[in-house]
Amino acid sequence: MEYKEHLISVIIPVYKVEDYLMRCVNSVLEQSYTNLEIILVDDGSPDNCAAICDSLAEMDKRIIVIHKENGGLSDARNAGTIISKGQYITYIDSDDYVSPYYIEYMYKNIIQNDADISCCGFFRTSEEKANFETTKSDNVYVLSGREACASYFTDKHVQLVVAWGKLYKSHLVKNTLYPKGRLHEDEATTFKYLYYSNRVVIGMAPNYAYFENINGIMGIENNKFSLDILWAFNERTDFFIEKKERVFAKKSLENTAAYLNGHYIANHKNKEYINNLFKRYLFSGYFSFKALILILLALCATEFYKKRFLNINETKE
Repeated sequence: MEYKEHLISVIIPVYKVEDYLMRCVNSVLEQSYTNLEIILVDDGSPDNCAAICDSLAEMDKRIIVIHKENGGLSDARNAGTIISKGQYITYIDSDDYVSPYYIEYMYKNIIQNDADISCCGFFRTSEEKANFETTKSDNVYVLSGREACASYFTDKHVQLVVAWGKLYKSHLVKNTLYPKGRLHEDEATTFKYLYYSNRVVIGMAPNYAYFENINGIMGIENNKFSLDILWAFNERTDFFIEKKERVFAKKSLENTAAYLNGHYIANHKNKEYINNLFKRYLFSGYFSFKALILILLALCATEFYKKRFLNINETKE
């Protein structure tokens, strides 16, 4: 590849992944694009990850290791972002792995299209080492930042919302760090990177392997998980209201309503949240009829669940 002048920072948060870490880092060391700094952020991992990180740093001078107290995925990404020196940044989760052309592919697209963000395709796998389908559709779409935000509410949502599988101009992520201590941190952040971009290039070639790790963060379901995604939806709605982006704000509220309708929390927190949501947005002019109906259905479903399955009366909340 002819473009080799830019340093690219690869940031890998590390926590309780001793069985997968070598695979992830080796896939980065095998990249066809070699002008890299690889930042491993040991987020206070209680297993052997710290020692593995140090041994990897001895193998390749491009590897930098940060050891820090546990602060969560967002805090680990931020720690790597703050010290990074690359003109571009990409994030890789430490139980995932990438094709040898992962960085070259996104870098080529970002340079040729004068873009601020470049995305690649991905696939889910439970295999230890999957084959990357280089012959799969390689369609490339170039969008403005606002067009990318509009696509955010379509079937391209997953590809656009995740932190990984992207190459960012470093100033974008350094100016807006991830919210510490929150799950679904990407839902509260990535849309801002898209919105502030002049151009976003979306490539469909599947160069990122998302490993379905049942012991990972996304495999743990609890109330904090549910409440954090609702918090993230509020962050997004408030942002678009502040920017006077009426269509995006309405779409965001519809996402909130759909989530409540399909994943309601069967206890008093759900009713409390919905009441607060009504107070916050009902008369704002951004509540669509669709969102209102979905939320009312979620509220009714919650009350039914409590009475039918938990035997909780309305007076015992």
